Amino acid sequence: MLIDTFTQNNRKVYVYGKKSVLTNRQVPMILDLNCTTGNPKAEVLTNGWDEVTEKENIIVIAPEYDDYATYSECPFLRDLIAVCVQKYPIDESRIYSVGFSNGGASSVALASTYPNLLAGIAAMGWAIGMMRSKTQIPFLLIQGSKEYVDQNLPAVMDDEKETLRDIFLADNLITNEMRTDYKKWPYWGYPSSSQEVKELTYHDYDPYGNMKQKVTNNLTFSYYQKNGYRHPFVQTVLIPNAHHIPHDCNAEIAWDFLKHFARDKQGQIVEINN
Repeated sequence: MLIDTFTQNNRKVYVYGKKSVLTNRQVPMILDLNCTTGNPKAEVLTNGWDEVTEKENIIVIAPEYDDYATYSECPFLRDLIAVCVQKYPIDESRIYSVGFSNGGASSVALASTYPNLLAGIAAMGWAIGMMRSKTQIPFLLIQGSKEYVDQNLPAVMDDEKETLRDIFLADNLITNEMRTDYKKWPYWGYPSSSQEVKELTYHDYDPYGNMKQKVTNNLTFSYYQKNGYRHPFVQTVLIPNAHHIPHDCNAEIAWDFLKHFARDKQGQIVEINN
């Protein structure tokens, strides 16, 4: 539920969670960034963060921002996080950034610009390369099979090819000599440690919270294990026959992945016992 709003740099910021989280000792924070031409309230609704905040002890921060930009918005987003840490009982070791389309790309940009700021990122439908620092980060990518992809190969779009290579290299999951093989490993190009198919029922929306449609679908989860970690360090999710639209299962998938990670005071990613 919406529990607070405030203005930062003349931009509205919406705060979601249980009312009780405001009195908790410390809780994880999700920075949730909308798509180009979207808006924060629709971002929270269409990706399912409103439902997740009803069940989990987390705070979701959904700001207005320049949703045509990515790297140039990072200073504003960093400063916004600092303000939120002062205003709310946020566990600074468990700050994550997520978003649909441009929001996912901006999350990658934020992790690349400030490598010790976040404990994990999740991109839905689009991402870009790590153009600044390339530091290890838990990463989730959710992609529709009919999104901006090469249908003949099949493979994700060029921007996401760059994202995955940068992430896999930063996380030491591949060597620099390793090349993609989309015939052998469709869409993602790299071998996973394991895969599973899950049947999920969820709702599709347009990016503005309209045209709600109930869907039951078999999603393919690919898990990429990193030495020294029990949980997958990178996870990709393919949604069959899905176009470039948000799905309200995104938030639950993202939180189930991100909740296992924190960043300690030395800047290292550590696992949470949950």
